[in-house]
Amino acid sequence: MKKLILGVATVVALMFTVTANAQLNYGNAGLEIAIPMGDFADAANFGIGGSGLYEVGITDNIAALANVGVLFYATEFDEYSFMQIPIQVGARYYITEQRESLFFGVLAGVHMSIASFDDTEVAGVTIEGDSDSQVNFSFAPEVGYFINENISISLKYQIVTAKDEDVDFVNPITGETSTTTVEGVAASYLGLRLAYSF
Repeated sequence: MKKLILGVATVVALMFTVTANAQLNYGNAGLEIAIPMGDFADAANFGIGGSGLYEVGITDNIAALANVGVLFYATEFDEYSFMQIPIQVGARYYITEQRESLFFGVLAGVHMSIASFDDTEVAGVTIEGDSDSQVNFSFAPEVGYFINENISISLKYQIVTAKDEDVDFVNPITGETSTTTVEGVAASYLGLRLAYSF
């Protein structure tokens, strides 16, 4: 009987905890600016886009996160376009309480990168365009601040890993094919996000 009472009391306590925490759950939409870092800065100038984030309160100071977004990058060439789709989960720690003042966080997941090349004409010869996509692991520490209950600003360093690729080359004279491994370029960036919470 004692075990039954203890079990019921535990379930009731969990229900009250879940109900209390449900008040801390919220979503937000944000405008993002990305500044490419390292070798990635040679291929892209800057990125702009948006993201949606959903936050689930665990305690007054700790929350779990789910984030998805899209970033479009300006490049040196009109024929080349590049975009990223980040899909990440993570956690935040608030110095005082959720949706108030200073917070620190971490996100981890993947970035889908999509590069497209338009048809280009060189010396009267048309080179057919193509597109390529990759999915790479990504990780981001962040720091942010709630200006008020609805508006926040955050800064994160988004580390996007790179994969090496095997590229086949055909010798035009002999017709022989050789394979060379090309080192991937990490598409990491510094991200600034202005968000409205609802």
